[in-house]
Amino acid sequence: MSFLLVLNSLLSVALLIYNIWSWFIAASGLTTIEFMARNTGYKMDPYDFTFRRVRDNLFKVFGTKSYFEMLSPSLRYNAFNGIEWSFQMKDLGFNEYGEPVNYGADEESLTKKVKQQIELTNVD
Repeated sequence: MSFLLVLNSLLSVALLIYNIWSWFIAASGLTTIEFMARNTGYKMDPYDFTFRRVRDNLFKVFGTKSYFEMLSPSLRYNAFNGIEWSFQMKDLGFNEYGEPVNYGADEESLTKKVKQQIELTNVD
């Protein structure tokens, strides 16, 4: 066997594995760092940026729902620019780091915080 045949075979296998990994990550809606953090237990309760459907995750990555356009090169913008996630995170009770915010269990602490905010914003 020639050296080039072995080298081409090994490179083809490596690229095939990389291609499968990339499509898996895109279909799951995660980055490699998020995938590793989730599977190693580094972050216990992170905000989940993924969608339930694979098609929606692919739309988030590629910006289109057409499979032909996913495979073709383009200069289109991404589907999301990041501002959508910040509003959704705040509505669901997460801070800017994706960690759940604990506002306190009792109602008095919540009304105190609201009163403090009102007092700071009122101008007499």
